[in-house]
Amino acid sequence: MPPPVSADQTSSPDTRRFVRHLWLGVLVLNLLVAAFAAQAIYSSWRNQIEHARTATQNLSMTLEGEIVGIFDNVDLALKNLVDDYADKCRSKAFPVEEWNVELRRQRLHLPILSGIRGTDTAGTVSYGLVKGDPQGTSVADRNYFVAHRDHPDAGLLISRPVFSRITHQWSLVLSRRLNDGNGRFGGIIAATIPLERFSERFTTLKVGDHGSIGMRDGNLRLIVRYPQLAHDGEIGSTRIADEFTAALQRTRTSGSYQAGVSSIDGIQRFHSYRRNGTYDFYINVGVAKDEYLTPWHDELIQTGAMACFFLLVTVLFARKLQQGWISQQAAAAQLSKVEGKYRLLFEQANDGIFLQDETGFIDCNQHGASMYGLTKEQVIGRSPADLCPERQADGQLSAKVAAEKIAAAFSGEKPCFEWRALRADSVPLDVEVSLSPVEVDGGTYLQAIVRDISERKLTEQYLRVAATAFESQEGMLITDAARTILRVNRAFSEITGYSAEDAVGKTPHLLKSGRHDAAFYDVMTESLLRRGTWQGEIWNRRKNGEVYPEWLIITAVKDDSGEIANYVATLTDITARKTAEDEIRHLAFYDPLTRLPNRRLLLDRLQQALASSSRSERYGALLFIDLDNFKTLNDTLGHDIGDLLLQQVAQRIATCVREGDTVARLGGDEFVVMLEDLSEHPLEAATQAEIVGEKILGAFRLAFQLANYEHHSTPSIGVTLFTNHQGSIDELLKRADLAMYQAKASGRNTLRFFDPEMQAVVTTRAALEADLHEAVLKDQFLLYYQAQVDGEGCLTGVEALLRWQHPERGLVSPLEFIPLAEETGLILPLGHWVLETACVQLALWSARPEMAHLTVAVNVSARQFRHYDFVDQVLEVLARTGANPQRLKLELTESLLLDDVEDVIAKMAALKVQGVGFALDDFGTGYSSLSYLKRLPLDQLKIDQGFVRDILIDPNDAAIAKMVVALAKSLGLAVIAEGVEIEAQMDFLARQGCHAYQGYLFSHPLPLAEFEEYAKRSGR
Repeated sequence: MPPPVSADQTSSPDTRRFVRHLWLGVLVLNLLVAAFAAQAIYSSWRNQIEHARTATQNLSMTLEGEIVGIFDNVDLALKNLVDDYADKCRSKAFPVEEWNVELRRQRLHLPILSGIRGTDTAGTVSYGLVKGDPQGTSVADRNYFVAHRDHPDAGLLISRPVFSRITHQWSLVLSRRLNDGNGRFGGIIAATIPLERFSERFTTLKVGDHGSIGMRDGNLRLIVRYPQLAHDGEIGSTRIADEFTAALQRTRTSGSYQAGVSSIDGIQRFHSYRRNGTYDFYINVGVAKDEYLTPWHDELIQTGAMACFFLLVTVLFARKLQQGWISQQAAAAQLSKVEGKYRLLFEQANDGIFLQDETGFIDCNQHGASMYGLTKEQVIGRSPADLCPERQADGQLSAKVAAEKIAAAFSGEKPCFEWRALRADSVPLDVEVSLSPVEVDGGTYLQAIVRDISERKLTEQYLRVAATAFESQEGMLITDAARTILRVNRAFSEITGYSAEDAVGKTPHLLKSGRHDAAFYDVMTESLLRRGTWQGEIWNRRKNGEVYPEWLIITAVKDDSGEIANYVATLTDITARKTAEDEIRHLAFYDPLTRLPNRRLLLDRLQQALASSSRSERYGALLFIDLDNFKTLNDTLGHDIGDLLLQQVAQRIATCVREGDTVARLGGDEFVVMLEDLSEHPLEAATQAEIVGEKILGAFRLAFQLANYEHHSTPSIGVTLFTNHQGSIDELLKRADLAMYQAKASGRNTLRFFDPEMQAVVTTRAALEADLHEAVLKDQFLLYYQAQVDGEGCLTGVEALLRWQHPERGLVSPLEFIPLAEETGLILPLGHWVLETACVQLALWSARPEMAHLTVAVNVSARQFRHYDFVDQVLEVLARTGANPQRLKLELTESLLLDDVEDVIAKMAALKVQGVGFALDDFGTGYSSLSYLKRLPLDQLKIDQGFVRDILIDPNDAAIAKMVVALAKSLGLAVIAEGVEIEAQMDFLARQGCHAYQGYLFSHPLPLAEFEEYAKRSGR
């Protein structure tokens, strides 16, 4: 039993000093814990704020992209409808029901819309109405209608939120101007998006129970908000939070801010916003503070509870230390008489030596006390359990283990074990303890020899940590100074495919991809020598040969002399990150349908190509490619089939160019190929560009398989060369575009180069097109009639030939304006006028005996014949004019037989039943199939004047003429030869069995009055 503690011992200066220091240590320790807890809580709070920022920014970016996609799709539909309206206006009678069907069809493709409707010039909603829509609704007072009416170039307009007079809902209206076939205002076409469609989308986003989503226009007027406001009157409000205003002053494009308590619903939120510059609207997403800080509140409570618990434990522990100190002071007094015997031994020992009895330590040497950061006086009186943490590293209670070891030693054993001690400054101390009993002055005590093994344990720990870190998820390798690989970790093998056996003893050269030149590695080496480190992105090669991107960090390790002893490299596979970056870049610079570069990327590459061409003085080339008759495919088979064609066209063009060349899609059916590094000589460069163009033309010869359809398509290609180009990029593209139009004017499916004269040609064509539109409106056309005679020279019929009486240029040849009319669609009203005028004349001649027997042949273009109601038009004209169908003969060309022959046969049969006759014009110049020819309900074949012209001197033309006559006889058809100018041609044809003629030998094409005089002179 320890001796009783005297009052002197408890009130000694050492004891008072110990108690003071003890409680001061408890106070400092708890203040440190509180500081660490506060730091952790603050860090957690910042993390929650950043999480809210990231979540709201991602949601606002997602919503912006979706809304832009909606507006893009609606605008595309409106553009198509505007073009379709202009085409339909060129017909004499506007097809209202057909137009309504097209509006409904476009509406079905865009389910977000409540409707697509059109107005007349007065603003009355007349088109696109569905069941339930009110009749006669007017939008003439709407701002967007007035803007379109007064500003022809307004383009797409997006209204403020309006209360629809048709759907009785708050909606956004997207509108475009309608122009008739002459460019005059015809009304507007408007697509209506109910605001509740946006609200429905917003409700699917995860913004918490009290989050909010707002959409505003460019002037910050409210369009729609989720949750929905108490009443619709807030729509259009410009009231915004002060914090939002401050954020917009910093940046109007995108940002984040923390708002105070909302005046609308009393909720405090964190917001992120984005502005879309194309359609000028804002998306603002907010999450409630109480929701995104909920995990932080829980953590705050837990951390506070732990801090309180720690305070309680330290107070109790300090109380126990104080009591132990007083007891040890008493024990130290008891053992003071034996101190001299052992003092020399104690003080000279390199290890700590402690002497204790059953109550605790009664003596120690100075080294032992210093080991614990104590004085000998502070050690004496304590028990081993007082100099260690509550539990050992293996989790056992320190007091229990100490008691067991002490009991074993007192029983005669000599335990030797590792022990976790605790210094006075609370720093853990690893020691090795050897216990043995000793006899002192007849009493048995316990001697403890304590050796500090902290350095050894720390070294072992460092080695374990290094080993664990080395086997992290990042690839690591270690080399010597000569860069021979000494060791690699498992992640290295997983990333590169090289096992440790493959890599050790080699150099990192086995990873080289070949994508970096010597200069790259020289920079790396220079950085390692100068700064001792290098990091950056590098392309390496796996064992299987795959080249991949990685982030590489190399650190030079130096020895004590400052020389490099090793290199440590850490590598991370960044393939996924690069893929994500490429995808983002692809969305910005590539066409989503064809995956080709878009206009933005093309212009960037063209800018670089121009700079490179100027330096190298080598030519480049632009090939502007436009698909012939693509709109017809879209109109007949739909946009889905058109998209399939565009994708396959992109693939075929890409196979025709070199790896370094660029194939881009500008939009619609327009593609551009940019060739670089051609010859320094213009003629050689032109030849090289022509070879590529011919390859592209050849790639189109095979049919395209579009779902269940087999389609033949041809391109028109314009080419322009460039080097040292001083003008704008747009001017260069315009040159290629002009060349492409020259290719179209040359019959399509061909290639043309730009030259300085082309601009003049295009200007002339534009003027001619404008005059042609005006001529249709002002009835500047008239019919000439050319006689058709039999073998006796008797007049049997006429061919009605269109002429244009231009007020300044005089009589314009059909060879000049008919192809342009075909291309612009004016051939439809022109063809209808020719048919009606000829039938009126046919009806008038039926009342005149000398003219009643005549037939009238009218040329019908392929585009006119393919019109869906061509048969009805012909029958309606015959009925209205009273003309005899049996005296009307429609002349068709072989080009009509290239597509949809079954439709051609059906239409011909329907008219044939009514008595209308048919002649196949220019026979032998096209590509008609004899198998189709025998199925057509024809009455006559017409030998082209190109064969008749040289029939007397060219054996081939003579043979063809004979063949046509023989074929007509075999099929039971009449035959007529045109272009007969001399008697000898007529005699030759007569010998072959052809007894009907047309040509200058008999009569030139004549105006009506002159032809009637000719008919009187000819008699029958």
